[in-house]
Amino acid sequence: MALEPAFALVIGFVVLHQQPDVLALAGVGLVVLAGVGAERTGQRAAAVPPVVT
Repeated sequence: MALEPAFALVIGFVVLHQQPDVLALAGVGLVVLAGVGAERTGQRAAAVPPVVT
């Protein structure tokens, strides 16, 4: 999902002939980096089994 902004930027450039500015490129780069960082370091807590009384 982190690559969706990059695909949108490329499609806008190729299909719509839009010129991305530096701020748009930096924003896409930061979103992609955040997605990569979340994927590499994000861990879920181990599931705790319910206590039966």
